[in-house]
Amino acid sequence: MPHLRFRGVDEATLCAISQPLVDQLAALVTTSRDNFTLELLTNPFVFDGQRLMPEPMVQVLWFPRPQEVQDRFAQLITDALRHAGEARDIAVFFMALTPNAYYDNGIHY
Repeated sequence: MPHLRFRGVDEATLCAISQPLVDQLAALVTTSRDNFTLELLTNPFVFDGQRLMPEPMVQVLWFPRPQEVQDRFAQLITDALRHAGEARDIAVFFMALTPNAYYDNGIHY
C-alpha cells in the first residue's frame, strides 16, 4: 500500500517512470518499495459516440497522511508524467482507506 491506478497513460510511459517514481514515493512516505502497486487501467472513455484517450488520471488508494505529504505525493506523480512527455492536464486524486477495513491475509491493519 499505496495502490496507484493510472488512466490515460500508455504502458511504455508507465513502465519508464515506475522505478524512479516508486523510489521517490517510498522515500516520502517512509515505506518499502514492495508496498506499492501500480496498475494501468485501459478502459475506454466515450463521448458523443467517439472513443477518447482521456487526460492522465491517477487514483491513489492509501491510508491517510498529512496534507503536506499528500501534496508532495501528488506533485511527484505529476512531475514524473510531465518529465515523460505528458503535456495535457494531469489529475491526481486520493481515496483514503480505513486501516481497520483493509485486510491482508485476513487480518486488518
